[in-house]
Amino acid sequence: MNLGKALVCTGIFLFGITTWAVDPRGRIDICGEKNTLIAPGISPEGGSLSNPNGQIVYSQGNALIDEKWENYKFSFIPQTDGAVYILLKAIYFVKEGEEKSTSIWVRWDDVNVDGASLVNGDFEKADINGKLEGWNTNPHNYIDEEGNKCVRVCHDSYAVQRIAVTKGREVTITAKVKRDKTEGR
Repeated sequence: MNLGKALVCTGIFLFGITTWAVDPRGRIDICGEKNTLIAPGISPEGGSLSNPNGQIVYSQGNALIDEKWENYKFSFIPQTDGAVYILLKAIYFVKEGEEKSTSIWVRWDDVNVDGASLVNGDFEKADINGKLEGWNTNPHNYIDEEGNKCVRVCHDSYAVQRIAVTKGREVTITAKVKRDKTEGR
């Protein structure tokens, strides 16, 4: 996994951001590897989709008001054959008058990809140390909530997986996301 690429994707989005609403929101970033170009497809319901440079698609969902699982769906279209990184995150938030971001946490589960192959989208496969098969994330982000395994992430502590994509084949990502019931780490 090219962590540097994931950090560049995150850094590009942060440039120019000031303040967001405090409501937690799920966010998935798609970052093209090397020369892999991508275009936005369908936006998440009630959310937004942007494509600032042809290699990154940002999707952001509705405000997560309750601690119940919400459906999340969006798509993108590869413009070249190659690979992309899927980053499961939450929104970036800076409190008014502060310089540093505040961690907003959400949980992701049942991630499915149509148009490409994803490994372990239900987060059921992990070793005894919490290392998830197919995903790169902090083992502390792996949660077993009453038998339901998922990941708990924020903007700066996300889960990432690399997938191969085919030019012109739309990739649709569906998942479940919910507000995390705990504050901070």
